[in-house]
Amino acid sequence: MKHDRLPKRVTPLLLAMLISATGCSTNFSLLATPPGAMPTSSSPPPPRRLDPPPPKSQPAPTDCRALGKPAGPYQLAMFRLINDYRKRKGLPRLRYSRTLELAANRYAEQMHREDFFSHNAPDGTEPGDRAVNAGYCDPIVGENIAYGMNKLGSAAEAMMNLMDSPHHDENMRLKRWRYAGVGFFKVNSRKGNEYWWVQLFGMDVPENAILPPTRKPNGKNRKSPQNRKRRSP
Repeated sequence: MKHDRLPKRVTPLLLAMLISATGCSTNFSLLATPPGAMPTSSSPPPPRRLDPPPPKSQPAPTDCRALGKPAGPYQLAMFRLINDYRKRKGLPRLRYSRTLELAANRYAEQMHREDFFSHNAPDGTEPGDRAVNAGYCDPIVGENIAYGMNKLGSAAEAMMNLMDSPHHDENMRLKRWRYAGVGFFKVNSRKGNEYWWVQLFGMDVPENAILPPTRKPNGKNRKSPQNRKRRSP
């Protein structure tokens, strides 16, 4: 079975990858002060010189991991299962990165929206690109993805399928990982429910790690999954 093909059957699809890339972006906003009130007196006193207040300093982002709690119940359930599994294997528990979660959630939805199943997206991005473009500061990440039609609707079911796959299982058990983020997307179709899962793993990074520039895929290097097949709506 080719991983980049969407399933004709209800059998879940899984993919695992360890990949590297570069990229990230930072946005700034400006605030304008309103004009002063008009004077009410016919002969106003000469205006006083008002020095503008010093600009408020905006702290530069210093932690691209955005450590915290999973945003939703599906992400939380999967993250707990990952850590429980690593604990049973004598491995260190992972910390949750909301930045990795953002990249994973975006990709789960993108695979559904653009109708493909692969680590290489049609826009040319790879797991490391997507992590850094979401704000993560290290392009070396591990990725597991899973898809099921009327299957994998719970974190426990998806986790069991991933554990039964040697490459996915190895990815979850690598000692190098220190952070994780989970993506989940669910959609109803005429044939039933479709479930998309993405696990992203990151290595240790310094707390004051700086954000690299965003990586934009080069047109000549754009990739599209081979033998791409549309799903029935």
